[in-house]
Amino acid sequence: MKRIFVLAGIIVLGTALVCGVYLTYLEFVAPASVVAASGQPQPSVTALEPVQIAIYDVDAMAARMPSSKDYYAKLRDEALAVYSHGHPTSTPYDDEAKAAIRLGAYYMTWSDFYGEGVLRDLALFQESAEHKGCSDPMLCDLETNAWDDTHYPNNDARSVQICNEMLTAAQGNSPAAFKLWDTQTAVITTLSYNRRAQTLQLNPPSMQMLPKVISLWEQSLAELIKDKAPDYVIYGMPSKLLAGCQCDEATMNLVIAAIDQAYNETGTDSGLRVALDGDYFIEMAWAARGSGYANTVSDQQSLVFDQRLSQAQGILETAFEKYPHEANISIEMITVCLGKSLGRDTMESWFQRAIKADPNNIYAYSCKAYFLQPRWYGTPDDEVKSVQECVATQNWTFKIPMVLASGLDSVADNGDRDIFAHDEVWKLAESTYRKYLEIYPRSTKYRSYFLRAAFLGNHQDVVREQYKILGKNWDGLILSEEEYKAITTSVGL
Repeated sequence: MKRIFVLAGIIVLGTALVCGVYLTYLEFVAPASVVAASGQPQPSVTALEPVQIAIYDVDAMAARMPSSKDYYAKLRDEALAVYSHGHPTSTPYDDEAKAAIRLGAYYMTWSDFYGEGVLRDLALFQESAEHKGCSDPMLCDLETNAWDDTHYPNNDARSVQICNEMLTAAQGNSPAAFKLWDTQTAVITTLSYNRRAQTLQLNPPSMQMLPKVISLWEQSLAELIKDKAPDYVIYGMPSKLLAGCQCDEATMNLVIAAIDQAYNETGTDSGLRVALDGDYFIEMAWAARGSGYANTVSDQQSLVFDQRLSQAQGILETAFEKYPHEANISIEMITVCLGKSLGRDTMESWFQRAIKADPNNIYAYSCKAYFLQPRWYGTPDDEVKSVQECVATQNWTFKIPMVLASGLDSVADNGDRDIFAHDEVWKLAESTYRKYLEIYPRSTKYRSYFLRAAFLGNHQDVVREQYKILGKNWDGLILSEEEYKAITTSVGL
């Protein structure tokens, strides 16, 4: 078992799960401080004393969530029962092991919605339990899951090993949600390794394992659909897997076939299924195009890109007629609007349909803000106005004001580097971050955004304040290692 602490990478993806275009531009890469660019092995857990973390009340975290509490409790209890069966007597590592299991159940119900480092903490709890002697297979699998798509095998043999570990886990007694997570991790890490090694088309042993892994993934998905699992599980996880397969169309075809099979097995007539079909053609379109700027795309790439987006458009427009109350259909259409240059008025109409169907859906607001980024169809002023509208909702439970974070951060990187030095913008940003962090003080994701904004805007008093609170728990997908070092230097450390 190799040691790795996830810096909330999957949570950034959580913000983008339903908006496929976001994932096109997000590399599945861990911070440089976590996985060396050379791909060298990380120290083994037995070689280092694990970082200590105080056990906290995961059930209290779950209690504040606005929905799916019963599902969380069912998944938690099912997983704890599996653990208790294997550990009928008290052990020195029970507290840490059960905390990791609770966090796994939390994540597979809501993801890390508030950006609180759930996966990082899960890995820390698991490591602490393992250091005390725990070798429970479900716990070991949970740590590997906590690596998720931010960890890459160093060679094909290691990729095969991960696949075998996950296949074994998926045939065990763990809950279906954990089995889905197990197999999805194996697919994404296998593709990630082969993409980096440029062996996708060579059909190495690890790639040969994927059909069987995806078959087991489909079985778990079917069970979860029958169980009426939350949208994050039966829509968000498949959507994320499709995005993770963008580098290999053959695997993406296997995944969409598995999705269709899972829904067919359950006889479920669902707008989510059709939204996933649209998502598939969107991901296939971006796979054909590539993620570069327009001047890097060939005429043939553009042609296939447009054809596949047209297929997505046809599916989604027809689906909307049947499922007008399924917000994800309209959200996927915002992505189509971006790719096909359908214009701001068309985008706005789909945005309005999405929030009419679900006023609390942050992904609708996020996709609109993405459409209006300077690199696409807006200006810095357009983006500021968009995030002002999000903040004005004051919908902190569903964190809609926090669209400000990625929206303004993108302007800083692509439109106006000094945006946080503008008094009006800084006042909006600071008040929004402070309000959110007052409600969710554990959020390392948004505190990292706040720290970066203060640093870019040269608000040194806030830099010192937030740096002291955040310490080394910064989110490496928000702040690069170089930026964190620069901030550390700026505060005199």
